Amino acid sequence: MTIGTRIKGYRTKKGFKVKEFSEKIGISQGTLSDIENEKTKPSADTLSLIIRHTDINPNWLLTGHGTFTREPAASYQRKPLLKNAPKTGEKTLYSARQVSREKELSVSEAHCRNEFARIPVFTLAGAGVPKDLSEYDPIETVTLPGDFSGPGIVTVKVQGQSMEPTVWDGAITGVNTMVQNIVSGDIYAFWLPYEGAVIKRVFVGYEKLILRSDNPNFPPIELPRKELEAGGDIYRLLGRVDWIVQRRKNK
Repeated sequence: MTIGTRIKGYRTKKGFKVKEFSEKIGISQGTLSDIENEKTKPSADTLSLIIRHTDINPNWLLTGHGTFTREPAASYQRKPLLKNAPKTGEKTLYSARQVSREKELSVSEAHCRNEFARIPVFTLAGAGVPKDLSEYDPIETVTLPGDFSGPGIVTVKVQGQSMEPTVWDGAITGVNTMVQNIVSGDIYAFWLPYEGAVIKRVFVGYEKLILRSDNPNFPPIELPRKELEAGGDIYRLLGRVDWIVQRRKNK
């Protein structure tokens, strides 16, 4: 099933006609019809509009995994931006406009306005059947700039030392699930059998992918390219690591 067919499936399940849905998300009927009929692929702006103006689950939209709406995670989508305004003269990362308003913002609203929001954090899940990164319940929330939470970004907490000193144990990372192509040398999240979700630096060979840890104490992992390209379920590319938030450890 493609993104276009998932958009059409969501629209029909919600009872929207093409005209109604196109007006709701802010694109033309022709563009929506072309996307649903797989004549064209939706742009990043179109995906952002759909996610912003509906309750569609971004990860289901992009990957087909999980529930088709994000209603179960609603309690994590609206949190107070600020509990208490800072005292006069106190240094703060928030703008004066934000402090004076103390308004609740959803993750999508904060992304559009480039303001701060409470964002759910998921863990790298353990071994088993390949899962979507956000299929489990969030383990915590973290306050981050809104532009850290764009369409397809899943915020994940890293466990383990395999990517140190680049990614420390306990770091918060943003995995961009919309990125499904590999550039040699970049850091990606993969689902591996017997391990679950891992973050590794990936190098592309002629017939295989080499997943390397930045920590030299961990051996590399080799995966056949043809199985990934065929969309197999033994292992899966989950997305690219777009950003890392962490505190350096003292050793």
